[in-house]
Amino acid sequence: MAMINHQTISIADMGRIIRRNIAQEKVTLVLAQIGVGKTSIVQDILKDPSLNIDYVLQLNGQTRLVDDFTGIPTAQQNPDGITTSVWANQEEFVKIIRLAKKGIRSAIVIDEITCCSIEMSSALQSLVLEGRVGTLDLWTEYNGKIIKPAIVCMGNRPEDNSNYNDLPLAFFDRVRVYELHPSAEDVIEFSIKDGWHPLVTAYMKQFPKCITEGFLPDQFVSFTPRSGKELSDEEFLGDIPKDLELPIIQSIMGSERAREYVAFRRVWTELIPREEIYADPTGCRLPEVNRPDLSFTLAQSLSYFMTKENATKTVKYITRLDKSFANLCISDAVKRDKALMHNAEIKTFALANMDVFTDLVA
Repeated sequence: MAMINHQTISIADMGRIIRRNIAQEKVTLVLAQIGVGKTSIVQDILKDPSLNIDYVLQLNGQTRLVDDFTGIPTAQQNPDGITTSVWANQEEFVKIIRLAKKGIRSAIVIDEITCCSIEMSSALQSLVLEGRVGTLDLWTEYNGKIIKPAIVCMGNRPEDNSNYNDLPLAFFDRVRVYELHPSAEDVIEFSIKDGWHPLVTAYMKQFPKCITEGFLPDQFVSFTPRSGKELSDEEFLGDIPKDLELPIIQSIMGSERAREYVAFRRVWTELIPREEIYADPTGCRLPEVNRPDLSFTLAQSLSYFMTKENATKTVKYITRLDKSFANLCISDAVKRDKALMHNAEIKTFALANMDVFTDLVA
């Protein structure tokens, strides 16, 4: 295994880097642990209208066939009567050329480039470095300018026990290589905006190592951003049988984290019902001072379920707790729904806590 030097980046920086490389017609190669969500992140980035990407071709080196890239042999009869074999390429690549002839740029996203067969790896390298797919040349001239598809490649790391196949150093030398590092802060921020179940978000905030320690190659299953989303979906279903709680959760996030999460999950059942809080926000009971775990999880729950209808009641209640829990609840709610800043109680609280709300008040 050849060791390479590459820059570690966060999820937050990944979008800026890919946009810049696309503008400079540079190929981006992102290496990351399994389940960090790199494919979803790239798909979201390419939706940016400022990139002027009209068509995105998604390829997976492990699940596609070499014929998809090199074409399939078909017989062709020449004018002199001699029959020869030609390679007929797939229509998805022809579409990229047809669009380029109109001055429209496409993007190609190649996933699992480090985990495919040697034959597929060779075909993908030809596509990335030379713009060639079988007999097709994807670098198309339009009004005296060569239009190349934007290309983003993704792969797993050799240490992730993922059927890694080494790429030649000459390939790494001709693309821009980065390792995407799973930051707990990034994943939590995404979970808030994406509307994950508040229990999962609260768990990641309470135990950030579940993200920062990353994928565990000696375990069959690990907790990753991908499994975090799956766990959130499971919690929203709300039908995990008590006697199957541990095995179901363990199958999603692995034994290393499941017991920790199940213990944390029990806190959820002790929360003060939101209905009681909304009915009497200034008089409703508070969590006991020796149960910060309850206060923390309750703040996360109230944040997730805050709407313009209950925002005033929520703020009146949460500000009766320690200021740190109030900051957590209100700031996360505004990150998820900026329209909440129109609420008078939230605006007053934000102005009194500008150190936390600077970006949100602007």
